[in-house]
Parts: sequence; C-alpha cells; structure tokens
Amino acid sequence: MTESHTKPSGMTALDVDVALFLAAQAAYAWAHRHREIDNSARPLAALSTGAAYVNRLRVDRGLPIIPVGELPTLFETPILEWLPGIDEDFSLLDEGAPTPACHDLHSSGGSGVIGRLEQSAMPKIMDSVRLTSDPQSVYVETRRFLIEHAIARSRDAFELAIRLKVPFADLYQPVAEKAQMQRRGSGPVCFPCPRCSWPMAINRKAKSVSCSRSTSCWNAGSRFRLVDGSTELQEAGGLAAPTPVSSDGMVALREGLWRYTVLPGIEELQLLDELLKIESVQARLWPDLDAYDLHVSRDQLQWRVDVKDHATPHRIATQCLKKQAVEPMFLVVPDARVSQVTYLNRVVPMDQNYTFMTCSDFVRLVRGDTR
Repeated sequence: MTESHTKPSGMTALDVDVALFLAAQAAYAWAHRHREIDNSARPLAALSTGAAYVNRLRVDRGLPIIPVGELPTLFETPILEWLPGIDEDFSLLDEGAPTPACHDLHSSGGSGVIGRLEQSAMPKIMDSVRLTSDPQSVYVETRRFLIEHAIARSRDAFELAIRLKVPFADLYQPVAEKAQMQRRGSGPVCFPCPRCSWPMAINRKAKSVSCSRSTSCWNAGSRFRLVDGSTELQEAGGLAAPTPVSSDGMVALREGLWRYTVLPGIEELQLLDELLKIESVQARLWPDLDAYDLHVSRDQLQWRVDVKDHATPHRIATQCLKKQAVEPMFLVVPDARVSQVTYLNRVVPMDQNYTFMTCSDFVRLVRGDTR
C-alpha cells in the first residue's frame, strides 16, 4: 500500500494499542468465520469495528481510508504497512490462519475465556498461599511448578490442587484433541513443545506440528513436520524434534495460566540463571508475592526488574503510561524483541521511572560490562 503523506499524530499510544487489538480481533474472527454458523454477522461486525479504529489512526496521519472489504487481504501483509504507529513487520494472518502474534493479541484483552480463567485461578492461589506459614516460599515453589509443568502427570497436578485448596479444573485440563494423534498399537500421543512443554497443535492437513499460539516458541523454532504414516517429527524451525508422549494419564495447564505464567516465566527463569553466574550477585524471584519479577543485588547496587514477553510493545507502553513506577523499575524484554526497546523509549517519558532494555543488556549492566 502506498501512503500519500503523513503528519504529526494527535493520537496516543493507547489509541494505537486499541486499534491493534481490534484489528487482531477482526483478523481472528475472519479466520474462523466458517465456524460462526449461529452468528454469521459476527466476523463482519468485527471487521467493521476494526476498520473504524484503524481508519481513525490513518485519518489522523493524513492517510487514505481503508475500505472494510480490503482488510482481510491486508491481514496477510506486514501490519506496519497499513497501521500507523506500528514499527514491527508481523502479519495477523498467514494463508488464512491466525499467526502467533494474532493469537497473542486476541488473547490479551482479558475479557474472553482465557482472561477469565487466569483471573479466577491466580487469586485463589494467592489466597491459599497467604494462609501458609511461609507464603513467599510457597508462592515461588508453586509458580515454578506451573512454569516447569505445562504438561504434567494427572497425579502430580491433583496433588498440587489439593495442596493449594484450588479446584483442579482451574489449573489443569485434559490434553486438547487437536494436540493428540493415534500412535499405531499404543493409543493417543501428544508432542510437548521443546521450549515451553505445552502440548503443540497438530495440523493434519499441512502435516505439521507447532507451538503456533506462542510467538516466542514459534520464533525459537518450535515447529516440525510430521513423517508420513508415523508419529515421528522432523525439525523445521531450528529446535530438535521432541519425542511423542502418551496422553494417557497426562493433563495440560489451562491456557490462561500457560500464556500469562509459563511463557513469561520461561524468560524470568532464564534471566535468573544468567544473573546467578555473575560473581557476588544475589537475585530473588517474585518478591513480596509477585510485586515484580526479580530483585537483583550486587555489592551496594540493587535493581527491581519486570520481564515482559509480549508479541508487541503497545500494551507494555500503555501500562507504563497509566502507572508511574514508585521506585526505579527495569523492564526487560527477550533479546529477540530488541526493536520493542526503541519503541518503548520513544513513547514512555523518563519521568515514569522505567528503564527499558533486553535481557542480555541487563545482564551486561549487572556484570559491569560497559562495552
């Protein structure tokens, strides 16, 4: 698409965030339009709403309006080409299917099933933890268990639920049908993602298996080809193919907990491991029952750290603009999302008390490496 001209924007990062979110809702609805048998008007309504907010931004920048009917085609193209204020080149659809970024954005609003599940589970966990003799230790142990057990034996998951006095169904669920296939002579199997361990989606038509709902896992190479007539996988993205696991007796973490606890938790634990390799560094996970992610100290220096692993930086910016940090806070993103640092530094004023950098840059800062 050719842009005629631009002018300084009078709209805020929040406006960009809303337009991006609604565009993702529209793309997701369009991709699933054939399932809307009882409400065929829903995808069209989502398209109209998405187009309205996208065009508000475009008009503000002096760009031509996009007809609603053109959006489905544009969803297949880099979003920076048609949505002003976006610096990243991801698309929302790929050959008609939602991309990992689209899945992330579609699930991030908090008003859908995923948001409700997450909001119902964590308060119950917190309430239970606070009644123990050592709430902080129990919280860290519980959270680490969830991060490291996106797929778990039913017995272990039930023991956790009983220990926390939280309904089992708020934590775990049966492995999804779309993540299972029959192995000749031995029953159903699934394929845990080699990065996050959640059972990966199986696309039988495309003969592929991938952690397609996580941009971080997808970008890390968690995608594979199915060998014809077997349950063997071949590497297609860079990570070694996992061994199939029998689905019998196994359960998977609820999607809300996986998305909002496991995925960021992987980055948090990896950052912790790197920091503890530095001489004289001390680091604590989730201090004060998750007031923030890491408290890091070295000699007389101290840092408060939050790790953010989002498909796009716009929700991070919105949160930072809404709430000033009481004490200096370092917000770090995975190295693969380095472009987000530039965006966040541009839209979030310094007086909000946040410093943005990648995980590797933060490790170098703590190490004292000024190169």
